Amino acid sequence: MENCPELRKDVLQELMESLPLRDYIRFGAISPSWPAVAKKKLDHPQNQIQKVPLLVFKEDMDKDTTCFFNVFNKKLYHTEVQELRGRSFYGSSYGWLITVDINVDMYLLNPLSRAQIKLPKLHTTFLKRMHLDLEYARYQLIRKVVLTADPGKTSDYLVIASFGDGFSLGYWRPGDLNWTVKTNKSLPIIDVIWYKESIYIVSSKVNAVESRPGVITGLNYLIGSIYIVDFNLNVEEVVPFRMNRRRGRSFKQYLVDVNGDLFIVTRMLARSITTPFTPKRKITIGFEVFKIEYQSGLQMQIVPCESIGEHVFFLGCNDSIVVSTAEMDEQEGDLIYFTDDGSESTSSYCRFEDMGVYNMKVRRRFYLPDTVDELLEFPPVFVEANPC
Repeated sequence: MENCPELRKDVLQELMESLPLRDYIRFGAISPSWPAVAKKKLDHPQNQIQKVPLLVFKEDMDKDTTCFFNVFNKKLYHTEVQELRGRSFYGSSYGWLITVDINVDMYLLNPLSRAQIKLPKLHTTFLKRMHLDLEYARYQLIRKVVLTADPGKTSDYLVIASFGDGFSLGYWRPGDLNWTVKTNKSLPIIDVIWYKESIYIVSSKVNAVESRPGVITGLNYLIGSIYIVDFNLNVEEVVPFRMNRRRGRSFKQYLVDVNGDLFIVTRMLARSITTPFTPKRKITIGFEVFKIEYQSGLQMQIVPCESIGEHVFFLGCNDSIVVSTAEMDEQEGDLIYFTDDGSESTSSYCRFEDMGVYNMKVRRRFYLPDTVDELLEFPPVFVEANPC
């Protein structure tokens, strides 16, 4: 709105006291001074919106309407984000979504400020090597994206992506003409994180011998390893891990940074269930949490955790998010919210129904409201409120 009159900041702040979330999301598009006021309001210690990641999803890709769901107060908001029309989004980091359109053009998009950054297009030969049909590439191109810093605050950041074939990892920094991508068919990538100025990944590949220190003791099945990745995308195994493996179950791991401590969270999936929309899918039945502790140098050991205390984890396609409930009224911790990341999806439309919250205290999962159980083209994703 080019000719919108400028209001005093104290007046703007007073106006914002009664605004619902959908108007926070639209706030920055009205006047140049409004984003700064929105940011100050969102950054206030007592502001609950800033502290709670929002579950974002679209019911119709060809419309502007985007859904934002607050899992703490169970409120669903609909607002128009024109930049998301016709785009899928996979993953979020620092409040930015990575979006892919029908031409396989990729963008970073902040859904609150509407700021976006165009990313280089992946080479056609790489897409063909991934065996992606261009018509469906926007659904399957990306598995997860991690940013090393907030693009709204600095130009010194990396975009790190795990691609849809499950074996390719790449990164891009502002100023680069192309992505740096490497594919290793012997190294399946399960999760990726930026931790202590390095790229870490989880893989189901294990190079370790049984006697190597750092493996969880007392468990009888070696199922994966954590690796550090350098900027030539070469990997070095850091520590393997083991779990009890039962017939009919599978596992998926997530790396989580909690105030500088690295955790690995294992999601346990039960045997297949069949629905009209999700044939041969599996459903989450629980989580196990382990803390990775350094001994000397890169030597690590993995310690099981019965509780995550006051913290709440948000896991899925997003860069893993951690929220402390210490200063939040009437909100308990020791919870893991999770989305259906669609890793077992076999078609462009699926009912992404494996979403919910796992209570670490009672060791039980609970489902999210039916509001977010929709027939969707791509999975919902948690995103932090970031008005920058």
